[in-house]
Amino acid sequence: MSSARFSRLENLIEHLLEERLTRIFEGRLQPSDLASRLTRAMQDNLRADGNNAVAPTNYAIILNTEDHEALLRIQPDLAEVLATVITRLAAQAKCRLPTPPIIHLRTDDAFMLRQVNVLAWHEQSTERHATAIFAPTDAPSTPEEHGLRNPQLIIQGTQFVPLTRPIVTIGRRRDNHIVIDAPTVSRAHAQLRLRFGKYVIYDLGSTAGTFVNEKRISEAVLNPGDVISIGNTLIVYVEDDGTTSRHVTEINEMRMDDTQSMSPGEGE
Repeated sequence: MSSARFSRLENLIEHLLEERLTRIFEGRLQPSDLASRLTRAMQDNLRADGNNAVAPTNYAIILNTEDHEALLRIQPDLAEVLATVITRLAAQAKCRLPTPPIIHLRTDDAFMLRQVNVLAWHEQSTERHATAIFAPTDAPSTPEEHGLRNPQLIIQGTQFVPLTRPIVTIGRRRDNHIVIDAPTVSRAHAQLRLRFGKYVIYDLGSTAGTFVNEKRISEAVLNPGDVISIGNTLIVYVEDDGTTSRHVTEINEMRMDDTQSMSPGEGE
């Protein structure tokens, strides 16, 4: 299914959520946050059945405990409302739902306020662990299959990390693919995800935020030369286009500028 169609679907589901749940999301979760994650979960778990696409029937929506309790106080039948939205979304996407969708609302004490993640699976599948951010098996494609030439990250101008997985997690927690042990980095800070031939970076509700080219993002498509800032760590996304050495020079210059701009005593 094309990127443009799913972009339209994200807009549709955001509209449906705003239409049904404006009071609930005001001041807390944003409909756009849940819309993008619901459409992504459906997209990543579609199954082919002849010429038809089959949408998953189970969705686990994982929330901060306080958000979860507040939402249910206002809308006790939230799961049923969201199931109706999923049904309409699948119809618009021309996907078949074998059975009515089931929404599982879960909590995770490690999640920050307004952080939300969605997992999806088909009825016959074994339920995934609800505290996982995204399971790597959800996206079977590889960078090579998308025509990407040796995509990699350059961390702090010295460490080269080839991107060979469809999903790469970044954070302070030791089970991340890329571990950044710094107090300004959240345990599960950001994630790179291969979508439609491009790596997309998502902020996972981090405290300090994720920045691309000095702009704070919730998600952004990465292009060669983009500079990602996670805490005080600078990361450059590159592909094998002959410009890697130039990007190393640029990031080292940026680090020197940051060091020179510190007042005496800073950074000690």
